[in-house]
Amino acid sequence: MANKKYDKGSCRELMHLFVRERPMLEGEIVELSEIRDWFEINYSDITVGAVVAHVAMMTVNGQKRYHHVDPGDGLDDLFYRVDRGKYRLYVLGVDEEPPARN
Repeated sequence: MANKKYDKGSCRELMHLFVRERPMLEGEIVELSEIRDWFEINYSDITVGAVVAHVAMMTVNGQKRYHHVDPGDGLDDLFYRVDRGKYRLYVLGVDEEPPARN
């Protein structure tokens, strides 16, 4: 389903919609299961694999991020992994800068 558009945008754009609809306080943890559940409720045609891949792609300190091409617009710098399956919002200037990708 790469680049498939939904009524509110691509899967990448929908990750940002998730963050807007589920406001998080600074440092608040969100679990991968909650992100998957939100997509299942709101965009059930997006596969769990696509959701997991997009979370990995949008996690600045995630190892799997480097397998994805960097669009260069900074919109992929969304999450910071604190533990397995646990994330918080990435804080520019506080968290380590994301290394360059392919």
